[in-house]
Amino acid sequence: MRVMVVRPGPLFSVQDVHAGVIAGLQANGVEVFDVALDDLLELYSRSHLLRGDEWQPIFDTTGAAMMAAEHLKARLYELWPDVVILTSCFWIPPVLYGVLRARPHHVVAWLTESPYEDNRQIDIAPHVDTV
Repeated sequence: MRVMVVRPGPLFSVQDVHAGVIAGLQANGVEVFDVALDDLLELYSRSHLLRGDEWQPIFDTTGAAMMAAEHLKARLYELWPDVVILTSCFWIPPVLYGVLRARPHHVVAWLTESPYEDNRQIDIAPHVDTV
């Protein structure tokens, strides 16, 4: 079985959950691909262009998330995993759920922010196979 595990955006406690999921899968013989959404978000959110005498950001927060999603789509078709696990899910643009659902990947949302973010997390559930 091939599993693509997408890192959460934040670099704090949720990363520990992500690392534990990977360790558990690998301990059970699963072929795991760790996809660095956090690094992609950082890259695009820090990208700037020099316009005249001033450095200006290229992407706002939404644009950075959309560009990161384009990389995720490329990895999906490079790896073609059986299962995609999205850790946390807050930085996954809605358009990516449509792509995931249109393909034969089993999509898992590992919702890490309960009970604090349940109102936001409930919106993710209809777009995935397993929560």
